[in-house]
Amino acid sequence: MTTGKAEAEVASSAKNALSHMAKCSIALHPKNYTVWYGYFQGNNADLVRDINRLMELDRPLTDQVHDSLYDKYFASQHDPEVVERATDEARTIVTNILGSLLQATSSSAGYHDKLNALYAQLEGTKDLSAVQLVIGELMQHTKTMVSSTKELQQRLEAESARAESLQTQLENTKKEALKDSLTALFNRKALDKRLEETLEGFRETADSFSVLMLDVDHFKKVNDQHGHLVGDAVLRIVARSISEQIRGADFAARYGGEEFAVLLPKTSTDQAVIVAEHIRAAIENVRLEVVSSSELLPRITISIGVTSAKKHDNASSLFERADKALYLAKHTGRNRVKIAN
Repeated sequence: MTTGKAEAEVASSAKNALSHMAKCSIALHPKNYTVWYGYFQGNNADLVRDINRLMELDRPLTDQVHDSLYDKYFASQHDPEVVERATDEARTIVTNILGSLLQATSSSAGYHDKLNALYAQLEGTKDLSAVQLVIGELMQHTKTMVSSTKELQQRLEAESARAESLQTQLENTKKEALKDSLTALFNRKALDKRLEETLEGFRETADSFSVLMLDVDHFKKVNDQHGHLVGDAVLRIVARSISEQIRGADFAARYGGEEFAVLLPKTSTDQAVIVAEHIRAAIENVRLEVVSSSELLPRITISIGVTSAKKHDNASSLFERADKALYLAKHTGRNRVKIAN
């Protein structure tokens, strides 16, 4: 039961969320409201930290940013319907296998009884015809048992194939849960996981390891002037350009909104700057045309911050430095690469 104090806290969080959204002209979508209610409620320190960071850096809080925050902190990792369907399918497979095995056990027991009966008939008999009759029955029962065994094998093989197919579907579902649906890059959850793994490897081997933080310049203007469909197309092109400029061991993710991150294992700061410049130049050379009007959009540019891991770094300190480098790139003219050591 909700106490009076709890009710007051809920009302206060709701009021603050709505007031802030109105003040900042943030669309009153359910996802946006959920994000700001969570922020003013203050129970999720990571959410509060992420939003504070965006506001400190004066980042536009676009719908894409809100969607990214919602997906990270409020959306279920797996669609409940997907989980329910997978559970039902698994139950069906197990039930079918158990039924087949029980039927096989029953058939085996019956075959065993018949063999005992035939053996008893042979005891003390001296009649060849009787022996032939027993052999005939033995062959018939054995043939029936072999047929039953083959049917069991076929049923088990079918259920095994069904289970393998389900396993593949579940693996694909898990992979999809780590992907950003708009850009097909990895999402923030996947980035956080890979970063911890990469940092752990860095601490063990001391191999150089660098991080890029990338932000699309004047993205809010693109959204405001041309709409979110064009904005989404820009994000997809940026994501594709990033993917084309990195190696197989590198890891690119959509960090949130129009911001991206790239992990570069076994890469020095100087090498990371070269990669960043290749990405920046590739994106700058893209020209987009609005199909409905044949209008050429202004060139897309991107600002990039570069930093390399230090001995005592954790995820927060590493990204904080990369953010500082990105902030410097944004505030010294944009469309450039800056380093933070």
